[in-house]
Parts: sequence; structure tokens; C-alpha cells
Amino acid sequence: MSTLGLRLQYSVERNFGDTLGKVLVEEMSGRRAVFAKHHRAELLAVGSTLYFGHALYCLKSDFLSAYWIRQIVKRLIFGLPTLKGWGSGFIIPRSGDIMLRLCNLDVRCVLGFVRDGQEIALGDPGLLFPRLLKGSVRKEHEVGVVPHYFDSAMGRKLVAALEGIGVHAHFIDVTREDAIEDVREIGSWERILSSTLHGLVT
Repeated sequence: MSTLGLRLQYSVERNFGDTLGKVLVEEMSGRRAVFAKHHRAELLAVGSTLYFGHALYCLKSDFLSAYWIRQIVKRLIFGLPTLKGWGSGFIIPRSGDIMLRLCNLDVRCVLGFVRDGQEIALGDPGLLFPRLLKGSVRKEHEVGVVPHYFDSAMGRKLVAALEGIGVHAHFIDVTREDAIEDVREIGSWERILSSTLHGLVT
């Protein structure tokens, strides 16, 4: 793997999609991915990260500082810097068209949003997560519960409720360090109940 770091915008929380997105980007690019805030990033990948690449978010983040004003002038007038988006989306419904007009995003693949007149590939890089595994995975268990990190307490309650009616259920904690092992574990269950998009995609 190249020592030249790839500046990647992703959630620093233990967000399953973002964590795996970082691993996937490293695997495909052969470069180590290093966290970068939106104004310094080269790439937005996986998850609802396009929201963090637009000029209004930059302005909101540090209102009226000289640095941010220069950055916004560059983005809105000179079109710099170009930020690439791969397999990302917008977390706010119907915001995408406005946001793409306000910043210089080079979108290569998108989750569920296409601007009128623009041809952009649709797809979730999460479909490639199984490629990160070494060897095959056998279905050995009945029901796996994969909550978003916001929903951990509710996920544990759901597992207890399922067990209470005789369903063999298991809580899968996707906030652990080993995200690839989470993919393997998800793959070993016949059915997945998930409140995180990439739990379902995986």
C-alpha cells in the first residue's frame, strides 16, 4: 500500500458504512486513507457524505472566518477545489440539486439521486464489501440484528424480544474496530434486521 495518503471525508463516529467505505477505498486505491475535513478532502465515498462537500456546509462550519470566505470564493467563482464523490448521497431529501449548483463536485457514482439532464452511475459501493473477505461465508444462524450506532439500545431490546418468542437472534455490534469481521458476521445469518443502510446492503 502506498504511503501517500488519500484525503478522505468520512464520519469519525463508528458509522458502519463510513468505516467500511474507508477500508474499501484503501483496498481499491492501494493508498492509505486519512481523515480530512470537507474543505481539504480529495474524495467523498460511501454514505450520506455529499452533504459535507457543499459550500453552505463550509460556511456554516466556521461562519465568516477569512479562511472560509476564501474557500467559498474559490468554490463558487473559480470552481476550486474539485471534490470527487463516489457512491455517496445527500442526507437531506431534495437538497441535492441545490447543493451541486453551489459547489464543484465531480460525482462519479451516487446513491439514489440524479440531477436532471446529468448522467451519473447509480450504485452503492457497499455491494463490494464482501470482496474484502478472505474465503466464503456460510449461513449458520437465524436472525441477526444490526442497529445503526444511534439505535444500539433499541437493537438490544429487539434481540431480547425475539428471544422471548423463541427466535434465535443475535446483536451485531458494527461499532467495533474490525469492520471486516462485521461483514463476515452479517453474512453468516439467514435474515438481517437493520436500521443502518449498509447493514442491509451488506
